[in-house]
Amino acid sequence: MKTISELTALCKEINPILAHEKYYFVSTHEIIENVCASFKEQEGTTYILKEENIPSGSTFKTSGPFALVTLSVYSDLTAVGFLATITKALAQEHISANVISAYYHDYLFVPWNERQHAMGILITLQKSYNT
Repeated sequence: MKTISELTALCKEINPILAHEKYYFVSTHEIIENVCASFKEQEGTTYILKEENIPSGSTFKTSGPFALVTLSVYSDLTAVGFLATITKALAQEHISANVISAYYHDYLFVPWNERQHAMGILITLQKSYNT
């Protein structure tokens, strides 16, 4: 797949996809399996887990629930301004976004209760670039 780096082209092709599961961020020094993503920090490892993959009886710090929105455009890792444009549009509506960039796509974790509002904002943003 060819990735896109030009801002206008990226915004024309955001094509957000909303996952149905609830996700949680957790922090622990334990090793957890069945994770969506992880990042090792000095204070412990942060894991992103689907709700059903949180170990029962766990005592680690959690934050959530969040909804996962995939920006299905093939964004180049060196693209400038794309995520700033996305997060600014969400921030203007008081919606936080925790962002992860992977090789092909960018992913947003938005508060679960704001997921439909966030999707509307992203779709409206995309349409504004296609007129």
